[in-house]
Amino acid sequence: MNGCNIAPSNEDVMAKKLIISPHIDDEILGCGGILDDEAMVLHCGIEDRSTVSAEERIEEIESAKGILGFHSKLLRKNVVNSFKVSDLIPDIERTINEHKPEAVYIPHPSYNCLLYTSDAADDLLCVDLGGR
Repeated sequence: MNGCNIAPSNEDVMAKKLIISPHIDDEILGCGGILDDEAMVLHCGIEDRSTVSAEERIEEIESAKGILGFHSKLLRKNVVNSFKVSDLIPDIERTINEHKPEAVYIPHPSYNCLLYTSDAADDLLCVDLGGR
């Protein structure tokens, strides 16, 4: 690791869209229609499950990236469903500052996609893009 929670990545790209994905696959279920080569996905955590290992989940993401063309970073030390949002803020801020997206999307638990966008970072607009 590089002194922070974000796993090393060669994904140093400017991204027009940032998708903050609480769980691996939320980005596809909630925001799949906007995933392309202008999208950076920040996966907030990963864990081994009884049915699938963390490494298998990573392989699934790599496969999806190959098909859809998006870029991603993984917060490897966070365990899914156990992290505190406040612990994620420094990594989210770092990712926003690094990639300078025009819009930030967060898949909603109902798999709707929430869009946060603004010309001024302190004046965010939230739009529910629908889903299901």
